[in-house]
Amino acid sequence: MNASPTISIIVPVYNGERYIGDCLQALFNQTCPPHEILVIDDGSTDLTAECILPPARCISTTGRTGAGAARNLGAQHATGDILLFTDIDVVAPPDWVEKTRDVIQTRHVLCGGGGYCGPVEQSCIQWFAHYELVQRRQHLQGYVETLVSNNLFCDRALFMEVGGFPESYRRASSEDMEFSWTVSRNHKLWWEQDNGVFHNFTPTLSAYIHQQKRFAIDAVPMLFKRSEILLGKTHHSSLFYLEIILTTLSLGALIASALSASLLYFCLFFLLSIALLNHRLISMMSAQKSTYFIPTVSLIYLRNLTILWGVCIGVGHRFIQREN
Repeated sequence: MNASPTISIIVPVYNGERYIGDCLQALFNQTCPPHEILVIDDGSTDLTAECILPPARCISTTGRTGAGAARNLGAQHATGDILLFTDIDVVAPPDWVEKTRDVIQTRHVLCGGGGYCGPVEQSCIQWFAHYELVQRRQHLQGYVETLVSNNLFCDRALFMEVGGFPESYRRASSEDMEFSWTVSRNHKLWWEQDNGVFHNFTPTLSAYIHQQKRFAIDAVPMLFKRSEILLGKTHHSSLFYLEIILTTLSLGALIASALSASLLYFCLFFLLSIALLNHRLISMMSAQKSTYFIPTVSLIYLRNLTILWGVCIGVGHRFIQREN
């Protein structure tokens, strides 16, 4: 790798008219300007294309292809030594590219990234979406085995060597986990906790619930294919999987309590255990605003139930596909 590698930023977008101005302006204002900024318009039907201004360059796909395929198309057009990926609903701090370059040069890694440093909008649901990820990723500083595509860099030659992102995930976010896991089999990945980006999380409760269900559905085929990820050092804490198990048990105990009221105590025990596992999240939300305590506890259980629902749907789809 060059002593001072050139960096190509790649941003896939589908109907991102609402966010694209803030996203691009943040990239234009970097203290360490990138070599190029490529925006991949993935079949948008709004005014996204008209909002892509120089020095950013617009590349269009042939219809709706999905985020993974759009990123791969951007990589094919990129000329920088390093591919730096983010999303259209992200606002990067001014030193994002500079810190990325520092990580590459000081850690001597070919692939790495980070997470978020906060929400763009200040609302309960946005802070919850941020802090619940902070809790999941609180121990991620150093070498990891998976990354997230909103803040991910990779040496261009290595990216091409492993075949880029999987293109089968048309709706959601499992392609970054599978891609980075593949890279980590032969190369070290570095997670820099101090180089996050701001994110426009889903603005409403219904949108958040829909997103969590979609993520869970799309995660099922990936985990069936690469079940060993569950035991790796990923951006999903093992305690999060325990939460989903406890949620399943609490739901089972609640249903079974119709036969024996004493089983309600088991349900309450499982629910209390989930709250204790999330004590840090509850504390962060309460510190943000004292009135967030009750909504936070409710959102934790609602999120877990939604993910469980999505997993069931994903497993159902899996068996239907196998039968067909």
